[in-house]
Amino acid sequence: MSTQANKIQTHRFEYATPENPADFNPADFVEKAISWVKSLVKQGEKIALSASGGVDSTIAAFLLDRIVGKDLHAFFIEDGCRRLINDEPEGEVTREIFSKLNFTVLEVRDEILPPLVGLSDGEEKRKTFIGNYRKVSDRHIGQVGASWIADGTIAPDIIETEGGFKSQHNVGWNYSVGKIEPLASLAKPQVRRVGEYLDLPPSFTHRIPCPGPAQIIRTVGEFTEEKLHTGQLASDIIEQEIEKYYTEKHGKPYLYDEATGIRTPFQYFGMALDPNMETDPAMTDLARSTLGANAECFKMDSQTTVVPEAGTRPEVPIYKPVSWIKVDGDIDYDKLNALCVEAWSKLELPRILLELCANDVPKTRYVVGMRAVESAAAKLARPVRIDEAALFEIGKKIAAHTGASRVAYDISIKPPATIEFE
Repeated sequence: MSTQANKIQTHRFEYATPENPADFNPADFVEKAISWVKSLVKQGEKIALSASGGVDSTIAAFLLDRIVGKDLHAFFIEDGCRRLINDEPEGEVTREIFSKLNFTVLEVRDEILPPLVGLSDGEEKRKTFIGNYRKVSDRHIGQVGASWIADGTIAPDIIETEGGFKSQHNVGWNYSVGKIEPLASLAKPQVRRVGEYLDLPPSFTHRIPCPGPAQIIRTVGEFTEEKLHTGQLASDIIEQEIEKYYTEKHGKPYLYDEATGIRTPFQYFGMALDPNMETDPAMTDLARSTLGANAECFKMDSQTTVVPEAGTRPEVPIYKPVSWIKVDGDIDYDKLNALCVEAWSKLELPRILLELCANDVPKTRYVVGMRAVESAAAKLARPVRIDEAALFEIGKKIAAHTGASRVAYDISIKPPATIEFE
């Protein structure tokens, strides 16, 4: 399928995926994707590929490398908003992944970060980032003389953008050349299986998802560089601790279903938020009655996106308040799940953060939320049910590593809450 705007087309490879994930045939997909790309790209034409280091763009790159070889020019935009991975900048990790391909890191943080400072609305932050990201990409396309731009756009990206959930950096934005989306019909588990068919190692194919704007949308509310850094530190320690927890519990850092390509946990990360909140009597009463325990609830100043109702397409993302709760007694995930359902149906509160600890010696005023979810293809998601003792211990480690004033676990379910906060 081709979508056209300003005479520049986006070409999406249409592939009928089976309802049962185990029935997906990666060999058939790759064969047909190769034929499709060859029908578009003339011999000798260069393809620039926007590489985030994530699963989707990495597998798109190695698929295209099979077709055009040295005419593929992958690039990573180091915008200052990327993750830390075991204390190492994501750009350096990505450089290692792409070491056998034409690959360039573009150092442009001074172009990307300053326009974001002071912005509070999540969609405005996304669009500001996207506009500058596209300018940098177009400049590089011209420098390498590429006829095409490609990336790892997958089906959920398109659904969320065209469904009005939120803007994605890789959907619906014009470039100076035609755009190729070879994975546009696939969801994450299928992409992983394509990577396996291409003989890529698990260190490539099993990586966790990370949105294009990265920690920008995990810097909740007003954007500051201190809050951004707090969120980056939080995501790094959370990734390490979740994988350590799974290793201790299951003997491996995550679970992986070879037949379906489903990885558990699906995603885990940290977010930094302003600490401002006020007592919420209605939510407190609801929490106490639903949980059967003493609870104290607060409505945060921070807002979060929600999944639109089925069959609707809002013109702009929908934002709702966030609930921060403190609960005495043991954690009961079934009751917490029931609270999420009740909070949405009765109070229109889609997201609940369960406090794990307060920091006696905070180094920043910001609070940190931890998100860890199970999901097959990002349409539905529920929080990972981390053992209580381990959960509180992880919370303490996050507080110590980030200096955050408080730490909470995001127990929200999708829908109504989105996986990402903004």
